[in-house]
Amino acid sequence: MKASERLRHAVTSLLGRRNLKISDFSAVLDFGCGCGRILRNFHSVPGTRFYGTDYNPDLVQWCQENLPFAEFGVNQLEPPLSYPGGMFGFVYAFSVFTHLPVSLQIPWAQELWRVLEPGGYLHITVHGDECVKALLSEVQRERFDNGELIVVAEDRAGANQCTAFHPQQYVRSVLTAVGFEVLEFNYGRDFGDYIDHDMYLFRKLA
Repeated sequence: MKASERLRHAVTSLLGRRNLKISDFSAVLDFGCGCGRILRNFHSVPGTRFYGTDYNPDLVQWCQENLPFAEFGVNQLEPPLSYPGGMFGFVYAFSVFTHLPVSLQIPWAQELWRVLEPGGYLHITVHGDECVKALLSEVQRERFDNGELIVVAEDRAGANQCTAFHPQQYVRSVLTAVGFEVLEFNYGRDFGDYIDHDMYLFRKLA
């Protein structure tokens, strides 16, 4: 299975645990779409409108030119998005919260809550326990184990150098406090060596 197909499988499998599929939603947003590595796999899904947004205008332009079945736009480093409230039934953000500083974690969680319809679903991925073992110092690991969000190179927000590590305690108590409940959790390693992120499926509380 190709890398992009494994990512698509990760998204659809987490939904599948709730007996949901992409075609159940009238509108879906890929937040942090990049070059459409996940979104391109949904080109044949009938009846669903697809949207992608990213901080990198070059990647958005590539998507506009090569993935005509979806609509794409450029977002800024900080909220808001250009979409009206309650527009989407499902939003997924693969490797986005992993590159946000502390100051932008809650604002973006709030913004994704805003663009979701009541009862809508949000799928996010984060660097969790497996990444911590390999990439953080002993002191940082201790802080992580105590439930603290750890961010390296916060001054490079939005870039790969800015790397956030999310303990489950932080995700479940802080990110969800904007109005989400956690429905599903999965270790990325369950989908193969390529995916090293932890995965969450949230539902928006009305």
